[in-house]
Amino acid sequence: MAFAQEEKRKIAERTKAGIARRRREGKRIGRPSTLDHTVVQRIRTLRADEGKSAKAIAATLTADGVPTPGGGKHWHDSTIRGVLAREGVA
Repeated sequence: MAFAQEEKRKIAERTKAGIARRRREGKRIGRPSTLDHTVVQRIRTLRADEGKSAKAIAATLTADGVPTPGGGKHWHDSTIRGVLAREGVA
């Protein structure tokens, strides 16, 4: 049992070190965004210029028929919050 815990700790250390190295090298971590740049810009504008909440932005995009990243019809406020966090607007 102790051996397994130690191995788990070592794996976590190596993983964190690898991620930190890739960030230092300027490489993106994770899956690339599937959102079109114009949609991201519109979300930023709705938040910054109009002061809309994530829920209001989701409702606006849904009402305008903007396709979601997964191809769905309805935007969710959690998706909008994620975009805002990545863009540094949240």
